[in-house]
Amino acid sequence: MKIAVYAGSFDPLHLGHLAIMECLSGGDLFDWVYLVVSPQSPFKNTDLSTGRARYEAAVEAVAR
Repeated sequence: MKIAVYAGSFDPLHLGHLAIMECLSGGDLFDWVYLVVSPQSPFKNTDLSTGRARYEAAVEAVAR
């Protein structure tokens, strides 16, 4: 079984993230793809949107 884990702060979730998700989930590369919304980005010093808001945006994006 092949599993991909795609983690990030996704703040904001944008077309680049969606393109990567489509690539990971399309075809026969992986059996499962986990999207992990992290609580903090090590590369951003700004305040993030709430974890709940980023999680809900990710759920909506995956549903599309």
